[in-house]
Amino acid sequence: MIDLHTHILPSVDDGSAKLEYSLNLLAEAQEQGVTDLILTPHRRRKYRKSKEQLLEEFEAFCKGYT
Repeated sequence: MIDLHTHILPSVDDGSAKLEYSLNLLAEAQEQGVTDLILTPHRRRKYRKSKEQLLEEFEAFCKGYT
């Protein structure tokens, strides 16, 4: 199963606030049969992180998972 809309990337928008919580959500998704996730962070109003900032957050998230 593929999840096409998630706010699992920590500290980026109104989704997960911490890496630990994101990793728990990821584990739960795997248990429910999710094989792929599409990360869809907000980029409007108060959630205006640059592309570089989002990539840094994504890389930190990936490192926390491995």
